Amino acid sequence: MARLLRASCLFSLLLAGLVPSLGQEKSKTDCHAGVSGTIYEYGALTLNGEEYIPFKQYAGKYVLFWEPMKIHDIRWNFEKFLVGPDGKPIMRWYHRTPVSNVKMDILAYMREQAALGVRGK
Repeated sequence: MARLLRASCLFSLLLAGLVPSLGQEKSKTDCHAGVSGTIYEYGALTLNGEEYIPFKQYAGKYVLFWEPMKIHDIRWNFEKFLVGPDGKPIMRWYHRTPVSNVKMDILAYMREQAALGVRGK
């Protein structure tokens, strides 16, 4: 019975176009066969893609943590910023600020900008 069940399952897989593998799933494959080296041999492109910057150029120049932390330093990656259309920061919130407070501040800013826009016209 189990043999018949296995045969019927294999037959349905064959009909669907799925062929049993011959052990290839266990072999290691490289996504980029021509690429070799370590991360330290790579670099980055500038945002516009015009300049290539090798990793070695920046190695050791910048640190992630420093002392003393100043009041204006970003202390956590979840701090929130409101940036205006000109790209300048308008407001900043601490990472523990409730989202409801952020929402109220943004709505107040939008109302203020709308009022300035009506007065300006």
